[in-house]
Amino acid sequence: MVKENSEPMDEATKVVDQAREAAVEKVVCPICFEALSDLPNQVGALTFEGRRVETALYHRECVWNPKTQRLIFESETGRAVSPLTRKQVDNFKLMPSLTESNEWVQFLDWNGSGELDVQKVCLAVVALLPVDDAYARKLVLQVLHLEESEGVESHAVSQPEV
Repeated sequence: MVKENSEPMDEATKVVDQAREAAVEKVVCPICFEALSDLPNQVGALTFEGRRVETALYHRECVWNPKTQRLIFESETGRAVSPLTRKQVDNFKLMPSLTESNEWVQFLDWNGSGELDVQKVCLAVVALLPVDDAYARKLVLQVLHLEESEGVESHAVSQPEV
């Protein structure tokens, strides 16, 4: 009997999780589903012990309580997990300004690989600027001196290139 009652909840949870994952690809906050570029000075990522834990970007006001200086979904025990990946998190870090190029690139290279995917760079530009995907792509390819071609999506960009 319990299983019957939990199935609709499990399905609803799956739908919400899928919507949040789609939000990351569409450059919207996975909490409020508003464009990240609507509040570019609030765009950032969840962290654990000072390091980003996932690709997703959020609006600070959607995850951080300025009065308590804590994540809004932190439990009474002080533990919090990402609403997307369920990885443990303990803080929020704002995305550096595009003018702080070294810090911005390090923020984007959250897994420490030393390489950035062209599409991820484009998404980060769209998150900060009120431009569409096509313009961001054109700008990124121009800055990186790349030609539009098949396979450019998977072109790995090293940090010095950016």
